[in-house]
Amino acid sequence: MATLIQAIATYRPRVAKAHTVELGELIERLSRGSLVTESIARLVLADLVRELKLSLKAGQQVNLEGIGIFRPEISLDGSARVVMRMDKGLKQTLRRADELDGTVLRRENIGMDRAAIIARWNAEHPEDPIMTDGAPGGG
Repeated sequence: MATLIQAIATYRPRVAKAHTVELGELIERLSRGSLVTESIARLVLADLVRELKLSLKAGQQVNLEGIGIFRPEISLDGSARVVMRMDKGLKQTLRRADELDGTVLRRENIGMDRAAIIARWNAEHPEDPIMTDGAPGGG
C-alpha cells in the first residue's frame, strides 16, 4: 500500500539539480571586475571561516549581515551544534517558483492539493493505491 508521502515525493515540483558553485568559482567571481585579487578573496574568506569558528567556540553569536546569524546551541544531553538563522533578505530572494531562473521540474503540479495527488497516484498506480480511511483515495 502506497503512502501520501510517496505520492508527494513523486509529483511535487522540484528544482532540477544544477551546477554547484564551489569556493574556487566563488572566489573567481568575487575577483572578476574588481580590485580584489583571487588570492586576497581566498584569504578573506578563509579568515572569515576561521573567525566564525573561533567566535562560536567562544559562545558568541555572529551576525553576517545579508547572510544570517550563527549561534552556538547546547542540548540537554550536552551535545553542541551551530544554529543558523538565514537573513530575511536572503530568504526572500526566492519566494515563488516564477522568481527562479533555474529549471523547475513538474512545474505543472504547482498548487496540486492532497486530493489531487491521491487521485493521480491511484489512477497511475491502481495496483498500489493510497489508502485513507480504509478506502483507496478516501478521506
